[in-house]
Amino acid sequence: MCRLRSALFLSALMMAAPLTAQAEVNKNYPPQPAMYVIRDADSTLHLYGSAHAIQPGVAWRTDAFNYALGHADEIWLESSNSDMANPAMINKIKQSGVDTLHSLPERLSKDEYERLDDVADRLGVQLSSFDHFRPWVLAMMLPALHHSKNIKNGKQDSIPMNPGVEDIVETMGLGTPIKSIENVEKHMLLFSLLSEQDEKAYLLNTLDEIETAQSDKEELNKITEAWRKGDVELMYQMGVEEMKKPTPGLYDTLMSKRNHEMATNIIRELKGSGKDMVIVGAGHLGGPDGVVALLQKAGYTPERVYDTKEPVPSTTNRYIDRPHYRHLEAAPKKVLMRLRAEPNGNADIVMLNIYVPLAINGCAEISPLQYYIQNGEDAYDIVTSGFTITHHPQRNAQTCGAATKTVSVDIPLRLSHMKERGIDKLRLWWQNGIDTYGLELNDTEITMTPPERPMYYNVAGNEPVTFKLSAKDTEKAPKQ
Repeated sequence: MCRLRSALFLSALMMAAPLTAQAEVNKNYPPQPAMYVIRDADSTLHLYGSAHAIQPGVAWRTDAFNYALGHADEIWLESSNSDMANPAMINKIKQSGVDTLHSLPERLSKDEYERLDDVADRLGVQLSSFDHFRPWVLAMMLPALHHSKNIKNGKQDSIPMNPGVEDIVETMGLGTPIKSIENVEKHMLLFSLLSEQDEKAYLLNTLDEIETAQSDKEELNKITEAWRKGDVELMYQMGVEEMKKPTPGLYDTLMSKRNHEMATNIIRELKGSGKDMVIVGAGHLGGPDGVVALLQKAGYTPERVYDTKEPVPSTTNRYIDRPHYRHLEAAPKKVLMRLRAEPNGNADIVMLNIYVPLAINGCAEISPLQYYIQNGEDAYDIVTSGFTITHHPQRNAQTCGAATKTVSVDIPLRLSHMKERGIDKLRLWWQNGIDTYGLELNDTEITMTPPERPMYYNVAGNEPVTFKLSAKDTEKAPKQ
């Protein structure tokens, strides 16, 4: 913690949001997700067990949660979105799932590979296309394909999900520093750190689960109900312990080691002073080596916090009282693209303009879109990672200038490099996939052809965009 503690914080919390602290689930209070408070002479830290995605209509949000969040000097998540959006990190993740030196037939026995090929074939996947992907990539991909096929075939209903607690917190514009309680690189590259034996066990166990799978919705409902009631021990038994038995190496990497790191960093904060809120997945709290047990072993006494009021559903970034400016890191739902001339007249460069229409009034500062570009063998790989909006509510609105209508970035595409390397496509990465645009270059024009159904990156009318290399683009860049 980096700020001084308020001696009246606890009593103020009690008055503003009636609550009590207990060690275990207490049925005398309304069901609510688990929140703990840990105190020492000059520190107060709230530890909240989150759900990374929430089913619509689930009542989870309490006044106690809002007050603890709004009065924290620092907020700690497993890994913050801004840390995870680091383009260099994203590139490492992409590379970590590919092994150009070894293929799946080399990693698996003949029987194991044939079994994998049979499951992949039933899911409509040509396994040979993934022969140089590491086993953990298939272990993550196949369950999602299995779920999608079951929905398509009418074997189960789709499961609508809303953003989880962390996503809601990160878009609230609190103005509070949001930090990562874990080493972000290790967090993002967890699966790539598995041993070859553990990777293989993970994949084979995934095949077992697909072949004997129950309804995803039934399982999700059980876990959601345990989270809603704050029953962290039941969540541990249902999810974490079931992972531990067939794949102990996976459990050690995904849970045990991370729990120890979280607990160590929480203790570091408690040795400072001030008020903090730590929000981590509820599955990390329960069990003999969960974060709560590790804090107890270190001599601390996490007390269970209850709000006396019923929780309410919440999928929004509802505003709560904060005395500071508001800061928002925005990830647009979709972005638009166009080609235009290099502003200084460089004939060897065409600008790929990526932009997002906005309607922001009042006193606000908006950054350009952030991006990262890498040259592949036959493609440019481009990742964009949103922008930031900083509101200043105390300023005089009459002196803040015109409304902001667009946020954008110009990415230079060097034509000579495209010809030399045979670049014929743009791979545009976003959080849940890739949009691949075709590129065709000749002496007079460059044409960008969209995929049939772009998911994130769009061009007007979803039609090919042609830019005449001899023409002068007089269009002005959108104002920031």
